[in-house]
Amino acid sequence: MKSGPRVLLVTNIPTPYRMPVYQEVHRLLGDDFKIAFLASSEANRSWDVARADVACCILPGKHLFLARRDWALHVNVGMAKAIRNHRATVVAVAGYDNPSYWLALAAAKLMRLPVVLWSGSHGLSGRTQRGPVRWLKERFVRAADAYLSYGSMAAEYLVELGALRGRIVVGSNAVESSVFANGTARDTARNEHRIGDEQIVLFSGQLIERKGLEVLIRALGRASSSAHLWVVGNGPDREKYERLASEVLPGRTRFFGHRKYAELPGIYAAADVFVMPSLVEVWGLVLNEAMASGLPVIASRQAGATADLVIGKDTGLAFDANSVDDLAAQLRKMLGDPALRARYGANGRELVSRLDTRRYAADFLKAAELALAARAR
Repeated sequence: MKSGPRVLLVTNIPTPYRMPVYQEVHRLLGDDFKIAFLASSEANRSWDVARADVACCILPGKHLFLARRDWALHVNVGMAKAIRNHRATVVAVAGYDNPSYWLALAAAKLMRLPVVLWSGSHGLSGRTQRGPVRWLKERFVRAADAYLSYGSMAAEYLVELGALRGRIVVGSNAVESSVFANGTARDTARNEHRIGDEQIVLFSGQLIERKGLEVLIRALGRASSSAHLWVVGNGPDREKYERLASEVLPGRTRFFGHRKYAELPGIYAAADVFVMPSLVEVWGLVLNEAMASGLPVIASRQAGATADLVIGKDTGLAFDANSVDDLAAQLRKMLGDPALRARYGANGRELVSRLDTRRYAADFLKAAELALAARAR
């Protein structure tokens, strides 16, 4: 097993899409890698998470969910103790938007340990880009020793906030592609869902305003008189979207609600086009899932993933999430061209197969080693 730094990662909660990455980091570092979670779950997340062979703990603390801002806050105690117990030589922190991330940064600094900031925020995803909040972001970023970004937009934002470009490892957010690439065959999936010749446009995500479902419903109503919309996910705005869909797409919408992660490949396999219409999105891992499934995608330019997985990659189409007309035009183009859909789907699957969890784990290790080297100078 490859030797390396002893890393304590401080992050919010266990998630099904991140656990495979942690498993790969564990493969590289073994027991030198441990995770300190701030909570076991959050009010706006409903996931069944399989346990991985990774050492972890859940720190005691207080938790608050701000529904209007879709923001879970955590204040945890025992941060310094967790660092000492693991005998960490590097502390990795998964953001700067929680009080406990600041506590982790402070503890690491007091213990003279290097810090890796693992961040996906970019210029279009931040809640606030000026004033005291901006100043706090800059302070946190400049205090870190190295960085792992979700992608190119996040890397540029780190530089804007004061990070040294040479200390940024530009990663690509990843899912376990094989789970989707080797999922249910298309014909089998469509038979299971009793689908005939109708075209299926798929959305997957929380049913909240910033995910952009209203734009998609209205755009599909303008783009097609026959295509169906499938909606996977749950959230506080579900009833509102169901009412809107019944008006705009009567008889052409199916709301699946929350589905277990293991059920998703069969749903993706049955669809024809995947749309991610997010108004605000740090990355958008559903795009990785759809592309791994071989689906052509239409993605919002406001999402971090679009810059690295779609624009200039011949894998799908991009649009302005604030424009119903723009999305409608892209839907008409995609739904009306089977050859285009096939080409985009094949290219997308090949792209995300290379940007896998193993590569992302290697990027994580590289950032930890970079932090150690930076502190040693």
